[in-house]
This record gives sequence, structure tokens and C-alpha cells, in this order.
Amino acid sequence: LALKAANQANTKSLVEVANIYSTNTPNIFRQRQICTMADLAEVTGQDVLRILRRFIRREEGACYVDSDCSTGMRCYGIPHDGILSTGKCGSTANVPHIECTETTPCPAPYVCSGLLMGWEQGTCRAEWQSGTFTTPYYISDIDVSSAKTGTFFPVSGQATVPEDILMMLDGSAVTNPQDLKIILTDPNGHGIATYWDGPNEGAGKTIPSSVRMLGSISRDDTVNGKWTVTITNAGSATGSITGFSLYLTSRWD
Repeated sequence: LALKAANQANTKSLVEVANIYSTNTPNIFRQRQICTMADLAEVTGQDVLRILRRFIRREEGACYVDSDCSTGMRCYGIPHDGILSTGKCGSTANVPHIECTETTPCPAPYVCSGLLMGWEQGTCRAEWQSGTFTTPYYISDIDVSSAKTGTFFPVSGQATVPEDILMMLDGSAVTNPQDLKIILTDPNGHGIATYWDGPNEGAGKTIPSSVRMLGSISRDDTVNGKWTVTITNAGSATGSITGFSLYLTSRWD
């Protein structure tokens, strides 16, 4: 991402938005295309490299502190868990109390929260109080042939506790899925929900594309942090799972 900023951002963005000293921009422009982080650090120095990283995160709506956000916004949902150090910029405006249903959605820019828990009526939340999170890009396809494996979702930028939780399968090529069990554990390590219980489903069925996650995951405990996916193989399952996505809505406790 820092390389993307160094190679694509214009002078105005680098100087006025990213706050990089104008004396550094000629070096950046002369060296384009910069191919590695080591090359970028040599061109700009470590201080400017940190600024570039911060700049591109801000462009994507991520933040480290409130001052990273625009007027009328603040930085929400930094987990401080040793894995994630960023939150998400969101409006500080009060959200009016508006109810929503399957047939009566929230007015823009709000999102309906609560319907995935089986409620007949949900509550409209600020747009930033929802998000879709994916398993990390640097984790390749998950080989399910071992007795136990897994992955995780790094979640940040939410309020304080979860409401709707929808887990989605990005793709799979698995033989004997009836031998697999897939569970989701919340950041606190206590609440769990089952995505797929192959031994109870039996042969001839496939892993679903999405599941509303209920189980014992508390709707009054931490939402920001590391959500863990555990995959156990009770027998002869082979193949791989591409990854998962996790859609969440959140509220203040």
C-alpha cells in the first residue's frame, strides 16, 4: 500500500494530504517505479515511509487517532490487541432511533442491524457500525487434510459489541466434507458458533456458502479484535478452502 502511494500519488497528495516534505517528493518521482519496501525506505527514509503507510491507510478510511479523520468524524474501534493498531473513521453525529424490517430498510446512510439474529425488527445504525472482514491475504488456501487447522478475521473500526454476524465461504474444493467441523470463536475466546458440523450433517451434503452465526457468542462482549476460525478433521476429508468473509454490525454497550 505504501508502494502504491509512492508510485501513483501526485505531488498535491504527497505534500498537502500525506504531509510529506516537498524536498522528498522529487526523490520519489525520480525513482518511480519503486518495486520493494527496501527501495522505498532507501529513497525516502524511515520517517517518510511511516508517513506513506499512514497516508494510504487514511485514504482507505483507516485511522490511528482522531486527528486522522475529517471534521465531524472520529477514530472508532482500535482493538489494541497486538494485531491491529488502526480503527475506522466514522461520523460523530447522533443516529436517530429508527426501526427497520425485511421490507422496510433504513434510509441512507444507515444500515439495518439485528435481523440476522432472528428479530422481526432491527435498529438502524451508522454506516461505519458495519463491515465485511476477510481472512488475511497472506494466508494461502487452507489445507483441510490435517487434524486441525484454521485462520482468523482481524476486525476493527466497530463500536463495542456485535449484533449481526454472518460468516461466508469464499470457495472450497473439499472431498468428504462430512468429516469437517468449522467453528468461529469471538475475540474474547469464550463465545463460539458452529459454521459447519459435518459429522452431524452426514454424507452427501456440502459446506454452505453462508451461515448466520449465533451459538454462544455474546452480543454484549468485545467485537473488535481477532475472530478465530478453527477447522477440525475427524477422518478422511481432503482438499482446501479458499477463505472466509465475516459480515458484522455493532452497537455501543
